[in-house]
Amino acid sequence: MYSKTIAEALGIEGGTKVKLYVEEGKIVIEPIKDALWFAFHDPKVGRVTFKELEEESEREQEKLSGTP
Repeated sequence: MYSKTIAEALGIEGGTKVKLYVEEGKIVIEPIKDALWFAFHDPKVGRVTFKELEEESEREQEKLSGTP
């Protein structure tokens, strides 16, 4: 749909979904950032230790199984 040169200049990789629209008489191409993109590229705002994750997992499993 658009040339490889343009995609590379914009940092758009193959398979990336894009939004195309016209703004002030120009064609605009924006990559659509999905959850996976944000997981890899956005700054992280919190930290969870493995122990905290495991404890939460055990609490949720107990809720589902009905055992304290």
